[in-house]
Amino acid sequence: MNFPSRRAKIVATLGPATSTAESIEELLKAGVNVVRMNFSHGTHDQHRVRFELVRAAAKKLGKPVAILQDLQGPKLRVGKFPSGTLTIDSGEQVILRLETSKSLAEPKLKVIPFNYERLAQEVAVGHRILIDDGNLEIKVTAITDGDIHAKVIYGGLVKDHKGMNFPDTRVTIEAFTPKDREDLEFGLQIGIDFCALSFVRSVDDIASVRKFMADRKKDIPIVSKIEKGEAIENLDSIIAASDAVMVARGDLAVEVGTALVPHLQKRIIRQCNLRGIPVITATQMLESMINTPRPTRAEASDVANAVIDGTDALMLSAESASGKFPTLAVSVMHSIILETEQQADELRPSTWLDTGGQKGDRLQEAVEHAAGQLAAWIDAKAIACTTHTGRAARALAKYRPRVPIIAFTDVAAVRRQLALVWGVETVQIEPNTDIDKLFVFAEVEIARMRLAGKGDRIVLTAGWPPLQSGSTNLMKVVTVRSDYTH
Repeated sequence: MNFPSRRAKIVATLGPATSTAESIEELLKAGVNVVRMNFSHGTHDQHRVRFELVRAAAKKLGKPVAILQDLQGPKLRVGKFPSGTLTIDSGEQVILRLETSKSLAEPKLKVIPFNYERLAQEVAVGHRILIDDGNLEIKVTAITDGDIHAKVIYGGLVKDHKGMNFPDTRVTIEAFTPKDREDLEFGLQIGIDFCALSFVRSVDDIASVRKFMADRKKDIPIVSKIEKGEAIENLDSIIAASDAVMVARGDLAVEVGTALVPHLQKRIIRQCNLRGIPVITATQMLESMINTPRPTRAEASDVANAVIDGTDALMLSAESASGKFPTLAVSVMHSIILETEQQADELRPSTWLDTGGQKGDRLQEAVEHAAGQLAAWIDAKAIACTTHTGRAARALAKYRPRVPIIAFTDVAAVRRQLALVWGVETVQIEPNTDIDKLFVFAEVEIARMRLAGKGDRIVLTAGWPPLQSGSTNLMKVVTVRSDYTH
């Protein structure tokens, strides 16, 4: 096994273009670390088949691959038009009407149906309503009898079920919807590795999902998607309560304005880096590759800049789900990340001086921090840790050491979850392994990976008792004694 030199990870979304065993295997071979199943689309039966295909492909390739279930969340949408579409022109007046309330026919004005019962009570005159990711914009002029009258600012073609955003309105719809509950129940049954919660506004939204899982005696890591203005207002507390974070730039741009997104991306990534919480950068990373075999120069720079910002992972959406070149998109992203990491290593953010971390983890943080510094000082070729929960590996990754990180774990689910974390590669070990045997095994495996040869140094961290939660308390420098590569 050769160590892959890419440190940032790749998340790819499955869809119509990647639903066969062959296409999924090709994605994994091209470099995908985490597979996303988007529950805004597809049936449970379709997702079950894809889940099983991913697990089978990962087993065949001997590669740890995490599966992320992305819940739809409270996405408000246009309803269904009698003819499937409606053209609205800039400057004209339209009516928004609850699609179940009364007739959608109107003698003089065009009617846009919607699906949220409390909308007429929560919007106000002057509020903007954006449709289809902000491509169309209307402004509320009056509210009468549950009808919302509005003027079209930017017109165009409105299609059935397109998304609606309300940047000026605090809608009270619950973030964890009934559909999400059904979908998460299904996800927990089949064995997902991560749950992504859409449109998070506060820690209460995260708490609702944790309680739902706790009631079912499950504890799956939660990825909080930052895509609402309220999430930015509560950013510190949301990050602290999350297991991972996604910078969901699509809806975020519609909510707060495109001009703010680059700054917010850097701010979110930096805060996650300082806390040692994995962060995914998502949306339109290689958008043009949905239809063309090459990305634009701007897209290549976008991927590179996310890497330089310090993101743990970069996500492909339609590029891999429904695009014409899903495997090529992964390969291109892999190449851009690799080249950026090799050429701009000195630009990567450093958290060496940070002494943060969650309360109660200070000893573990101190050991892993020191391991990274020691590895740099003695020119070690790799750092290895043993971990039962994944926390030791995440603590090592937080400090972004210059050498490979190898995590030895006895828990298969933890091995998959670490596929999301920057720079971490994993090796499965047997539980209840003696500490001295662990160190010998780690030395041999790292040499077999061709990360170190005879006479090279590696830094090992572990806990006593071994492979127990929160037990990391020791560090050892090992000089490789033999050439184990044969």
